[in-house]
Amino acid sequence: MAIKEIFCFFVIFAILMSAMPISIFALENNITSAYVHKASLGSHEMSNSTAVGAEIEQLASSLDYDPVKLFYYVRNNVDYEPYLGVMAGPNWTLLQGAGNSFDQALLLSSLLRESGIQTRYVYGEIEVSADDVAKWLRSENATQAANFLASSGISTTCRIDGYSGDVVSVLKNEHMWVEAKLPSESDWIPLDPSFKLYEYVAGLESPLSLTSTSNLLNETINTSEYDKTQGWVTSVNGTFAVEKMDEYANEIFNLILSDSELQNRTFTQVFGYWKLQKESHPLNHSLPYKVTSSTKSSVIPEEYYHKARFKLGTIDYSTPTSEIAGKRITIHFVPATEEDGDYIDQAGGIFEVPPDRVNMKPVLFIEGKSVAEGTPLALGEQITLSTEFYSAHRHRSYFSKRDKILTAGGFYTIVSNFGKVSSRLVEKHISNGNSYLPKFGGIIHSEIHSAKPNDILIIEDGVYIENIYNETTYTV
Repeated sequence: MAIKEIFCFFVIFAILMSAMPISIFALENNITSAYVHKASLGSHEMSNSTAVGAEIEQLASSLDYDPVKLFYYVRNNVDYEPYLGVMAGPNWTLLQGAGNSFDQALLLSSLLRESGIQTRYVYGEIEVSADDVAKWLRSENATQAANFLASSGISTTCRIDGYSGDVVSVLKNEHMWVEAKLPSESDWIPLDPSFKLYEYVAGLESPLSLTSTSNLLNETINTSEYDKTQGWVTSVNGTFAVEKMDEYANEIFNLILSDSELQNRTFTQVFGYWKLQKESHPLNHSLPYKVTSSTKSSVIPEEYYHKARFKLGTIDYSTPTSEIAGKRITIHFVPATEEDGDYIDQAGGIFEVPPDRVNMKPVLFIEGKSVAEGTPLALGEQITLSTEFYSAHRHRSYFSKRDKILTAGGFYTIVSNFGKVSSRLVEKHISNGNSYLPKFGGIIHSEIHSAKPNDILIIEDGVYIENIYNETTYTV
C-alpha cells in the first residue's frame, strides 16, 4: 500500500472521524436480477443471547481451555473503547480486537463458559485514580478522559482537587466485569479484561502543523451547522471537507518525502502512539480499582443491549446489534408466486419482464438465512426501507433513523458500523475472496457494482477498501 494512502487515512481520522456517531446505512446494488426463484423461506426468533462463533471455540481450544491464558488473551489483545451497553457482542469484539467493558466481559465469559467454567456478570460503579483513568482512556489527562466517558453515554462523576479547583483527582464511572468460579478456587474471583493501562510512546518531531490543523477544522465548521451549546457539528459539506483534507494531506506528505529522517519511518514512529501495557502474571483476587457499588447476574439485562430495527412494508424486524455485527444483511425481492418465477425464467430474466406482469416479495436475509418476508409488490414499485438504531443509554435513550427508497426486483445490502475493522479481519476477508468497505458518509454507488451476493461488505466509519483481493486501495 502506498505511503500516501496510509497517511491520508490516518490524518483524516485523527482530525475528523474519532467522534463520528454510530449509524446504519442502507446501500443499493442494482447490478443483477438477484431474486431467489422458489426460495425456501425460514423463520427467526430474536434472542438477546448471541451464539458463540467458531473463532471463540477455536481460541478456547488453542489456549488449552486455561482460564489464565483466556483472561490475558482478552486483556492483552482487545483494546478498550468507551461506550455503554452491548453493541458488538463476543464474536465481533474478538474479530475487531476492540470493545467496551460489556462486550469484553461477554467475550471473556464466552471463552470461559466454552471451557466449562461458570461465570457471572458484575455491573457497578468503580472509582479510578486520575493517573490511571488517563492511561486507560489514552488521553492527555483525567479531565479529557472524563469527557470521553461522559460523551459516550457512560455515567461519570469527577472529584475535583481541593487546592487547584479544576483538576480531576478521582473519577467514578459505570463499568462491567466478570466473576468466575475456577476449579482451583473456593470462591468467585473478579476478572476485568477491559481495564488496561496504556503508555504513550512519543514520535519524532512531527511536520504536522497544529495551526494548519486548526485552520482545517475551523474552515470545515464554518461551512457546517455548529451548535456551540451542545458541541455538535452537523450538515458537514462533504465535498469541501474531502478537498481540503486531500490538499492538506498532500502538503504533509510532501514534507515527509523531503525529510530523510522521516522517509523510512512508520506512521506510529513519526506521530507517536499509545502502547498497551501487557501483563501475564497469575490472576489477582482483587480488581485494580475501588468498587463503590455493584449488582451481579448470570446474564446481562436486555436494556443494556443496543438494538437495530428494519421496517419495509409489512416487515418489522428488530434484533440486538450483537446478533448482526459483522454479518451480511441483504434484502432480496423474490417472485411472489411460483407462476411469477416461471414467467421471469421464460422471459429470459427479470430485465425482460414488463413491470406490471409479475409481483415480487421483499425478504430480509442475515448471513444468507431468511429472517422476515413482506407482502408482494408489483415489479418496479418503490417502497421505503427504514433502518433504526436504538442505543443502550440508561439515563437517556438515543435513536437514529435512516430511510432509503428501494425498488421491487432489486438486490440490496445493509452495511452496519458497530466498531472498527482490524487488520486481522481484513486479512481474513482477503483469504475468503473480495471484500469492500464503503466510502465516507456510508454511501456506495458505482463501486459496489462489481459485488456479488456472497461478498462481504464491512465498514469502519468512512474508510473504504475496494476489491482487496486483487488490489488494496484506501480511498477517502
